[in-house]
Amino acid sequence: MVNRGASQGCVTCRQRRVKCDERKPWCKACLRLGIECMGYEKRGLRFKDETIRYGANSAAVTRSSKRTKQSSLERTIIRLPSDHPQDLAVPFFLTYVTDVGRSLESTRGFLEFVRPALASERHDSALNTAVTATSIKIWSMIGKLPSSSPLPYQLLVKALKRLHQATEKPEERGRDETVLAALVLQMHDTLSAVSGQTRAHGAHREGALTLLLQRENCFKSSKYYAHLVGNLLHSRVSVSVRNRIRLPTKDLEWIETEVAPILPIGYPATGLAKSHTS
Repeated sequence: MVNRGASQGCVTCRQRRVKCDERKPWCKACLRLGIECMGYEKRGLRFKDETIRYGANSAAVTRSSKRTKQSSLERTIIRLPSDHPQDLAVPFFLTYVTDVGRSLESTRGFLEFVRPALASERHDSALNTAVTATSIKIWSMIGKLPSSSPLPYQLLVKALKRLHQATEKPEERGRDETVLAALVLQMHDTLSAVSGQTRAHGAHREGALTLLLQRENCFKSSKYYAHLVGNLLHSRVSVSVRNRIRLPTKDLEWIETEVAPILPIGYPATGLAKSHTS
């Protein structure tokens, strides 16, 4: 049965919990006190809930219907982008820096391995934090972050700390992902030098080389080992040629005994290294 309900009075009187004379358009009680009368809400139809008369089965059907409707609604909700800049910066880095246009020949065995190696890493790993810090660095350089934002520095500090922790553990030191983390942070340093924030240096590249030189034999058959060695060989020879200096004897011995036998066939730096030794 339809019921229009009892008289409700104006909105102001209802909020004040006083009796209203319901005069239109404004009640006398409000006018007498000199306060604003906010008028009257339109009264909708009210229906008596008689669901309980039909037993528990009806209630179960109602609950099931609500769950189905809610599930359907959840499937149609469009998720908005995250408020965290790194949630946009990292996919940008992995797509346009490590993937598009890259190959073994173009990067000498470094960037093209970051994405597949990252897929199995924990969110707080040395490689993951290094990628996040470098991604945000690029994100800031292309104007997607305010220059005053502390986020790039905070993420760099976190990445450096995590890499240091990884190098303190023998098992972590022997992983390709730790070497990749050092090389990614070398890219961060290079970007900082390009933007004039710091002086160029190769500390992380040297650290990556040290990790490979000190690696135990049981870790030398890893998936990316040969390509990482090739990358560092290419960097070492390129710097030597650019500065017109000869490679130290220990480096030449390392190339002949450790590097040359495992380099992929046709690796560009092999011929360059051989010509440099002659």
